[in-house]
Parts: sequence; structure tokens; C-alpha cells
Amino acid sequence: MGNCPNWADNLDRMLAHGLSEIERAVEDRHHGFRTFGLSTIGDDGAPESRIVVLRKVLTADWVIRFHTDSRSDKVAEIAKDDRVSALLYDKDLKLQIRARGRAALRQKDDTARLAFAEAKPLGRVCYRIQPGPGSAIDEPDAYSHSNSGEAEGTATDPGWPNFCAVDLSLHEIEILYLAHEGHRRARFAKTSAGYAASWLAP
Repeated sequence: MGNCPNWADNLDRMLAHGLSEIERAVEDRHHGFRTFGLSTIGDDGAPESRIVVLRKVLTADWVIRFHTDSRSDKVAEIAKDDRVSALLYDKDLKLQIRARGRAALRQKDDTARLAFAEAKPLGRVCYRIQPGPGSAIDEPDAYSHSNSGEAEGTATDPGWPNFCAVDLSLHEIEILYLAHEGHRRARFAKTSAGYAASWLAP
């Protein structure tokens, strides 16, 4: 079926490659993994999906982070049931990663405080919106953003009370490499000793 890249024919290297690409996407805003699909469980038990922005990766722990408004539906859904799934895809790399795990909400703690301070000013604007995300409004522009003034990025910034960092602790990662040389697909599951890995038919 042709010659695949060195990493695509070895389970350990395939996982390392997939995780390294997620890590690279944190710094490269043009990387396909920079924005990814997140699915939660809605109040009615049906899946709810949206796109979020990758903000941090703890590679050794299989943890990925995104930021959101604490008033959003996804936060309420995670608070009720922390099971989530993530879908990352880069068409240029021909690489898809599906992952399942549990989400932890980081609000008004040291982790959130540092993440909020390190966020770009344009990003912090999102958390100052009134009314909160998903609220019904009478006109398409019937919302506003509070002015941070000199409080930008601090605990007195009007966006700070609404800021939430979300850590996804993944317990299963599935990687699919699509290529003319021959597709490769594998599943990796966390264990107490590390992880178990197996090839799957693509």
C-alpha cells in the first residue's frame, strides 16, 4: 500500500506525533487543530456541539484547555455531566483526532486567574458581553461590552467574573491518518500503567 511516514506505522510514534501536533497548534493559529469541535451532553440527554479554541496542552497528562464564558450553556452542561468528546482535524496534515474524556471547570482560581491575565486583550472582550451568551435579545445588535479601563486583565476587569478555563482530561484518543499511501487508524486508552494501544481498520 506504499510507504507511510515513519510515525504512521508505529503505535507509540503515532500517539507522540498526534500529541505534538496538538501542542504545536497552541502557538500556530493557522494550524487546523487550533479550533476544534467540543461535544457535551445537553439537559435533554442529546449531544450538543460547538467549536472552541485550543489554548493550552499538557501533553504528558493528555490534557487540553480552552476558555469560555461561565454563563454559556456548555459550562452548565459540564457542571451537570462532565463527560465530553473532542474532534480535531487538519486537512493539510490529513490528520483527524477524536478524543473522549472529562472536563474540569476552572473558575476564579489560580489557574483561571493566570489564564485570564495571559489572554490577549481582544479575547478578554468576549467575557464582558451583556447580556450573557445565548440570551434572547430583541434586535441582532441588542448587546454591549463593558469597558475594562485600567482594570484590563485584572480581578477588577468586568470580564473576569465571567471567565472560565476548561481542562479536558482525555482518557481515550483515536488517531486517523488519511493518505494515498494507505490510511492508518489507531486507538489509545489511558491505563494505570500508561496506555493501551491497538490498530483499527480505517
